[in-house]
Amino acid sequence: MAWSTQAMARTTASPEQVWRLWSDVGGWSLWDPEVESSALDGAFTKGVRGSLKPRGGPLTRFELVSVEPCRGFTNCSR
Repeated sequence: MAWSTQAMARTTASPEQVWRLWSDVGGWSLWDPEVESSALDGAFTKGVRGSLKPRGGPLTRFELVSVEPCRGFTNCSR
C-alpha cells in the first residue's frame, strides 16, 4: 500500500532561507520537534539516500526522488 503527504505553511522567510533549512538534513531536529535525528549520505540532490529517526519511531531510510532548489523536494521511504 502506498500513501503520500504534503505540507504547506506561510512564512515571511525567503525561499533561500527555507531552502537552507530543508537542505541541511543533519539539522532537521533543530527546528522540527518530531525529528530525533537525520542524516544524508551525500549532497542534497536527486538519488541521494539518507536516514530519519522520528521521536518514538524506528530509524527509516529514504531517498531523494526529486529536488527543485528553493521550491521543494520529494523523498521516498519503504
